[in-house]
Amino acid sequence: KFNIGYVVEAIEYADENDIMILNYSGGGYNYFHIVRNALENYRGLFICSAGNECNNNDINACYPSEYSKILNNVISVGASNEDNEMWISSSSRRTNYGRTSVGMFALGEGIATTYSTTIIGSGYAFADGTSLAAPFVTGVAALMMAYYPNMSVAEIKELIIQSNDNKYPI
Repeated sequence: KFNIGYVVEAIEYADENDIMILNYSGGGYNYFHIVRNALENYRGLFICSAGNECNNNDINACYPSEYSKILNNVISVGASNEDNEMWISSSSRRTNYGRTSVGMFALGEGIATTYSTTIIGSGYAFADGTSLAAPFVTGVAALMMAYYPNMSVAEIKELIIQSNDNKYPI
């Protein structure tokens, strides 16, 4: 069962232990002030998925993705396909988007990943969505932080977003 307190604890743990990048795949449409407070105090970069409900996040805010508009350490990532277009699986399952609330799009369709279930066991599968797109951006951020150790989190965020040509695929 989802507990917002666990998200806050993870952010605080990362900050206390100098973990400078977090990848978060989750969210919803309820505003939680405690998450915003935790992110405001986090010294690292928080990269999150934009959501998969075909929602314009500029109109109907999805959190924590929404914080990318107001916090210089949050990047919201939507999913695109290999043709650099918005990922669409069905009429109800496709990437969230937003010109101001989703900082960028990354490949989120047909991504090989591991899985584990109690019914069929574990193995590999192909999956889609913003939860698969956000880790690509997290990896880029980690490489940039290693290569440019003196850059601030805000500078890393800005450079990632500005160097990405996939800001709002249509």
